Amino acid sequence: MATKALIGLAASAVLASGTAFAGCKDGHTGCKHDHANKVHDDRWTVGAFHHYIDADSDERNTDDSYGWRLTVGKPVAHGINLELGLGIGEFDVTDSRVNPDNLEAEEISLTLDALFFLWHHSRFQPYAELGIGIVNTELERANVEVDDSTDFTVDAGIGALYKITKSLSLRGDVRHRVLFWDTDVIDANGNEQSLDPDEWVANFGLVYALGEPPKQPVKAAPPPADDSDGDGTLDSADRCPGTPAGMPVDEYGCPTANDSDGDGVVDELDKCPNTPAGTKVDINGCPLPETVVIYFAFDSSALTAEAKGALDRVATNLNNKNFVIAIANCHADSTGTEEYNVKLSERRAAAVANYLVSKGVAEKQIRQRAYGETRPASSNDTAEGRAKNRRVEINLLRQ
Repeated sequence: MATKALIGLAASAVLASGTAFAGCKDGHTGCKHDHANKVHDDRWTVGAFHHYIDADSDERNTDDSYGWRLTVGKPVAHGINLELGLGIGEFDVTDSRVNPDNLEAEEISLTLDALFFLWHHSRFQPYAELGIGIVNTELERANVEVDDSTDFTVDAGIGALYKITKSLSLRGDVRHRVLFWDTDVIDANGNEQSLDPDEWVANFGLVYALGEPPKQPVKAAPPPADDSDGDGTLDSADRCPGTPAGMPVDEYGCPTANDSDGDGVVDELDKCPNTPAGTKVDINGCPLPETVVIYFAFDSSALTAEAKGALDRVATNLNNKNFVIAIANCHADSTGTEEYNVKLSERRAAAVANYLVSKGVAEKQIRQRAYGETRPASSNDTAEGRAKNRRVEINLLRQ
């Protein structure tokens, strides 16, 4: 019953292993083990085991045996290893009916085993084992050979492996083997005694994988879910979506090369080239609506040097069609009569318009509005406030 139970358990483990590997293709989302993300370790292995044979049975009539087993193995698929093993063991025959003269037995076995691993990418790996082989048995009486035979054997078992390092592992298993042994021994009465061993074998030892362990491939980190073009700038802040892979970008996700006017938008995407330096632009490189303010001396419409510098930039934007219209809103402080201040603001508007026209701006691009003292920017009760009210506000619009 024990033999049948062990063979049944081993067969079930083999079937479960085969089902798992057959139904779990690389990269399949339903797989318990994602083999696509694992590296198959196909290194040759060598092992050294101390083994124990529970041979105290009616068939063999011997003491138990302690011996050694050496193995050479090779993984042939995910979780399946083939292994060639060489075992050596010695027995003392204990039954006085067949051993009146101290009969001894020595066996050398050569087996081919298939090991079926589950959880083969973990540190602890249980497995099932099935094997076939041959056993050479030599019987001696008083150091004189009595019989020498080579016979067939099969075994089945279960075991487990524990990885100490990537190359060195502890391994142990329990097997039940059957020897198809036709050897007969002559007992003290001259009768033939048939020996057909059916016994348990336990192995425990170390396994070493030869060569360097395989390296896990390094996968490039995918771009964040909200960075569509993978340039490192989130879509919510990316002014240049769809940037080609590998192109250097600025904080706005726009390529930093070939930006002739230095507005932060590359020439290939700049719909308003040659924008004057310092102009704030939108994602297309076109200036944002802007208000330029210039100031005048008391009771004067003459343009200062600072005012002319600001108007030069306005003229450049209008000539380049970065802006289409300039609305000159002209003001004065409250000194003098209201009528006088309206006229003064008109003269200031004219001074601005004439200067822009002298710089090549079309008259139709300029609109003038004179408000006099009616729209102060600051209090007229102080000299500082009145200075801020002597002004022209130029609103630049794209249309």
